[in-house]
Amino acid sequence: AVVSTQSTGKLHGEAVSSSSSSFTKCCFSRFFYSSTSGGVPIANAVLVDMESKVISKVFSQYSRAWSYDPRACVSAKQGSGNNWANGYCNYGAAMEEDLMDAIRAVSDKLDSISMVLVLMSSAGGTGSGLGCKITELLKDAIPGALIVNQVVLPF
Repeated sequence: AVVSTQSTGKLHGEAVSSSSSSFTKCCFSRFFYSSTSGGVPIANAVLVDMESKVISKVFSQYSRAWSYDPRACVSAKQGSGNNWANGYCNYGAAMEEDLMDAIRAVSDKLDSISMVLVLMSSAGGTGSGLGCKITELLKDAIPGALIVNQVVLPF
């Protein structure tokens, strides 16, 4: 996926050498777009977790070098209770419109989408159940894109 944007020439606030400058610009344009306020890059990502505290924590503690578009975040008040069927059947059906709105919020900024990476857990209801539902929605919404699922196994 390619974003129409200009690179700042910096990665994580540090100047990059001229030899890696073109690589940095290429990476930046594929994974981020320029923020309209504050100069912090915004990731081309959709964040989904049925526990809203997880998404809130990402915004409050972990968004120093880049941030996320709040319109591309989907959460509920409570989790899926470590239940695949609850995540897939209940939250998947109830949150389908919100999920598609978040996907559109990111994809509308892109010229094209050739691949989507889905990071999901094999445990719990949100990661496994809702993750499967998201993969189905992506397949229907972006039919020409390669969808890669990276599944994280619990320890």
